[in-house]
Amino acid sequence: WYVACDDHVNTEVLCRTIDEKLKELNDDYAVERKSALKEVRLDVLSERQFMDFMEGMGKVGGQHKFPRVLKGKMLEDWEAFLQKEMSVVH
Repeated sequence: WYVACDDHVNTEVLCRTIDEKLKELNDDYAVERKSALKEVRLDVLSERQFMDFMEGMGKVGGQHKFPRVLKGKMLEDWEAFLQKEMSVVH
């Protein structure tokens, strides 16, 4: 998961909390977590990073939301954006 948060958070605790809540709310998710989905990973990014990505895609404004699930071209663009972000940081 990628989570936008500008506050300092413990990523392990946040990941565990989200995972447990999803298992509680969604039986299908709970089943998949026992078999196919052995682990989950969470990265906390700044809200600005999400906004910069959407702006780069030409999707700025209240009508444009960051998708809950990324796939296809959008996933490729997101991964390329993150790679670029990481190269700027390092």
